[in-house]
Amino acid sequence: MVIPHVLMIRTTPSSDEDLPLSLHLAEHARRAGVGKQVTQGTLLTALSPCLRRRHLGALGHVSALTYSWANPGGPDQLSCTLQSRDRTDATNPGRRCQVVRGARVIWDGKLMEPAETAGGWQVTAVGVGKAGADFAAVFTTWTNQNDAVNQAIARPGGLRWVNPGIPAGVWTGQASDSGSLTIDALLNLFATQGGYTWYVSVTPTGNVLSVYAFPAAVLANVNRVLVAAGPVTRTLGGDVNTVWVRYQSSADSAVTATFALTSSTTAGAAALHGAMEAYLDLSSAGPLTAGQAQAQGAAILARYQRASYAGPFTIRPGQLLNPGGAPVDLGLDHCGTIVRLILADFGAGGEVVPDPAVFMVGNYSWDEDAQTATVTPFQSLRTSVSGLGGEVATVLGWRATQEAALDARQAAHAAAVRARWARQATARRHRRTFPGTRR
Repeated sequence: MVIPHVLMIRTTPSSDEDLPLSLHLAEHARRAGVGKQVTQGTLLTALSPCLRRRHLGALGHVSALTYSWANPGGPDQLSCTLQSRDRTDATNPGRRCQVVRGARVIWDGKLMEPAETAGGWQVTAVGVGKAGADFAAVFTTWTNQNDAVNQAIARPGGLRWVNPGIPAGVWTGQASDSGSLTIDALLNLFATQGGYTWYVSVTPTGNVLSVYAFPAAVLANVNRVLVAAGPVTRTLGGDVNTVWVRYQSSADSAVTATFALTSSTTAGAAALHGAMEAYLDLSSAGPLTAGQAQAQGAAILARYQRASYAGPFTIRPGQLLNPGGAPVDLGLDHCGTIVRLILADFGAGGEVVPDPAVFMVGNYSWDEDAQTATVTPFQSLRTSVSGLGGEVATVLGWRATQEAALDARQAAHAAAVRARWARQATARRHRRTFPGTRR
């Protein structure tokens, strides 16, 4: 029997070691003050929610507490230094690790093996957002996108996620062998080619998995405002404005398949930034017309993001605001928000009228001692024409294979129907010629 236990890290010693978790949270809220911004995080770890909880702050002084989130994923990494001479079961690897802030659990994960240093024990933990790497994607039905995740959750000592349901629109592609992938690799497969991402949110009802389409990084979706404290440099994706597309212009049947080349261009871009061309090979996507190939090239140029703010941005309290202008508690925020960057008194990449600087947060970390947060914009295939082209070629190639297989099945079925009709017609003629006989 595995005995669960909890570890809690405070920046000040805890005197209520044996109180239930609910009382810990209530006491934390009382000390923080109703309506006040919580300025100190508390870390708690356990093997289960109920047994042998431990507060690291009761064992020694805790410093250098940092924790982070990543998208896709969720709670990502945690580290701190425990200044204690002795090692107890509170730091055993495999224990559940939780950060409590603002009277609720905001980060959840699993302790790793601590390392003893001259300054104390270096404690690290891996977030529950990466727990899928520990479980094989064992499924009964490949086309049931929820099967493998639900089985991993249901197994004894299973995945500590709650799955409300993965949408049917995810991209499955060619079936893999049951158990050959990990859960996180399976979710990445679902998300990457289908325009989705996935995230595990720590809530009072559990660690809830969400698989959702990428929110558009536009002003209408902004829910955070980041005020830059200094000059910000953009990252250019290359200013590509023309894509040459190679495609299969005729089917490979009685004669050898033929291929052709066409192009798509962003109107007016070459005059502004100079001509820059890229190449896209769609020959594996099956026969296409010139118009279809040009449409794919135009779609890539429409999705292509020529300039982005790659960050990361190191911010202090007061620099990250909600849309109404109120400061956000940096220790409580995490990934997935849509941020508008405010450049105060600085140029915008040398352009007189730049596009609005809006991005989705792809990585977020909080440093308790420095009282700073690091915000890293989500970097996607949109900044790479070759990456976008590979994505399109993969999807179209898989679709062409599936459609070819479907065409073959439909042709075989039609041939079988025609043969059955021919046999029935022959039987009817025979009965008319030779009445009273059966054939």
